[in-house]
Amino acid sequence: MNKAKSHKSYPALRLYTAVLDHLDEGVTIATEDGVILYANSADEATFGCMRSELIGKQVASFMAQTPKEAKLLLGKIKKKHSTGETWSGEIRCLRGDGTTFLSRAKISSIQIDGAGYWVCVKEDVTGKKRLIRRQAITRAVDNFLVSSPASEEIFPAILKIMCTRLKWAFGAVWTIDSRIGQLRCQSTWSAAPQTTRDYEAATRTAALTPGIGLPGQAWQAHGPHWNQDIATGGKYPRSEAAAKSRLHGSLAFPIMLENRVLCVIEIVSSEVEEPDQQLLATCAQISTRVGEYLQRKQFEEALRRSEARYGEIVEEAQEGIWVLNDAGVTTYANPAMFRILGYDYSEMIGRPIEDFLFEEDRHDVAVKFERRKKGIAEKFERRLRHKSGSEVFCIISSRPVMGSSGKMISIIALVSDITESKIKERLIADQQTKMIAVSKMSALGEMAGGIAHEVNTPLGIICMKTAQLKMRVQEKRIDRPKIIEVIESIESTSFRIARIIKGLRAFAREGATDPFQQVSLKTIVEDTLVFCSERFKDHNIKLELPDISEALLIECSPTQVSQVLLNLLNNACDAVIDLGNKWIRIDVRDAGETVELAVADSGPGIPPEMREKIMQPFFTSKAVGKGTGLGLGISKGIIESHSGTLFLDASCPNTRFVIVLPKRQNDLLRMAA
Repeated sequence: MNKAKSHKSYPALRLYTAVLDHLDEGVTIATEDGVILYANSADEATFGCMRSELIGKQVASFMAQTPKEAKLLLGKIKKKHSTGETWSGEIRCLRGDGTTFLSRAKISSIQIDGAGYWVCVKEDVTGKKRLIRRQAITRAVDNFLVSSPASEEIFPAILKIMCTRLKWAFGAVWTIDSRIGQLRCQSTWSAAPQTTRDYEAATRTAALTPGIGLPGQAWQAHGPHWNQDIATGGKYPRSEAAAKSRLHGSLAFPIMLENRVLCVIEIVSSEVEEPDQQLLATCAQISTRVGEYLQRKQFEEALRRSEARYGEIVEEAQEGIWVLNDAGVTTYANPAMFRILGYDYSEMIGRPIEDFLFEEDRHDVAVKFERRKKGIAEKFERRLRHKSGSEVFCIISSRPVMGSSGKMISIIALVSDITESKIKERLIADQQTKMIAVSKMSALGEMAGGIAHEVNTPLGIICMKTAQLKMRVQEKRIDRPKIIEVIESIESTSFRIARIIKGLRAFAREGATDPFQQVSLKTIVEDTLVFCSERFKDHNIKLELPDISEALLIECSPTQVSQVLLNLLNNACDAVIDLGNKWIRIDVRDAGETVELAVADSGPGIPPEMREKIMQPFFTSKAVGKGTGLGLGISKGIIESHSGTLFLDASCPNTRFVIVLPKRQNDLLRMAA
């Protein structure tokens, strides 16, 4: 034991110490000279050493202040006691292992048996103080981020918050110089610039690689690091400057964006600081919050730029953009939409869609709106009414915008003006109609002789039968059965002529506007053969026909399909007319959803070099004056308008053209027809 005696040597104190041993607060009794006479069991736990290690020691030896600071504090306490007052305040104390803690103490002076003693009741408030500071830091950071600062303001502000709330002396923001792969100081903060100038100078000139110095360690580990005294141990790059500036405890933590270090925050205390794991966790949370804020700022900036670009795109788009609310009233239209309809902003906004439709086109608006309310998007052709009253033909892609409740809140329509192309289509259709008419007349011209024979033959029969009937009447040979027989022959022959005339009239019609109808393919083939069968007979061309079922139906324009078939038959006739072996064959195949109708002939086929050109307009393999080259091109267009195909069967050794037609047309084609 030291020179000073313990409390047991002072009988007057024994009564007090028996009670003090059971208190939760640490209690120390010392002489007026500062020699410890007693420490209770709570003090043992607080200082981390045995009571015997405390008794006999000077109070100042357990104070973390410098000897000068400790002497000054003890002087203040003595002054208080001289006036009979109790001193209250915070004292940073030393534990037995050299670590420090903050104590809130009350020191009173008592007199026992004429002797003066100091009684110090203390509480370790290190944890409470740290909790308060952590909470203050978190609140300050959150409040700062709520103010929506600019990105370049964030790191210096976070640095200042950390230093001021912890009451640490110095701090620095380190950013990565990607060119050399080193950390460089970007900015600093100091509570006492004159005191920390040596460390600040060393910091501003330092260049740290990953793992070097506390900032380098935080950078490398992507997490916070602590050093309780950077002024000791020469391994720390700026330890000498830290000692000169009286800086000790330090921590550093990175600010992360996703998995990338943006900067490292370093803060330094003028005291030796024990590692505080909870403060390190708070730093990690701050890193996450700042990173999330920066990420949100990036998203917001990207969104702002995107919205600006979107606005420019929408405003400068060549296609019209038209927005309607759930009642069908115009809420937005871009400049292209105004140009399409000829209105300006004030004339179009706030008006219902019906104002831009012709009256006869308004019948399906309610139906389309119901479909949008169900979330159904559509693309369709629509005729709109221009401000001038003229027609504007458009392709409209319309889709609903649904709210979180699943209810439609608006409709966005992309509108393309196809009026010009519609006019061109009409011109092309008119020209095609004229070419079809020319092609028909050409075909009729080629068949004229055969048709005349087809008509003359039954006319001759009628004339002959009429003469027979007249002769019988004149000779008064009234044989009733014979007369009925003659009349029936005349009647059937007349029906034959009527059928030929009906076929000619149907063939001469344009047919392009005829509605599609269910027709027997056998009827189409038979009606077409009326025009060419005599020509085949005149040139000794054998015609091979399949047995076609009456039940085989196709949905089509029969006049147009008949024209295509007649064109193929005439081409076949021209191809074999000068051959020794002359035949033409019609093939029919039911392929389920489709029907194949083919015309083959005994010709040698189309040369390979001509196969790709054979369907082109004005290309013909016939001799000059024998064909315009329009027939196959027009035929191909007619079949394609029926959702079918017309092609040359290259696998056939002879010439064989195949028509493939669907048995049923889709709704769009049926409506168009």
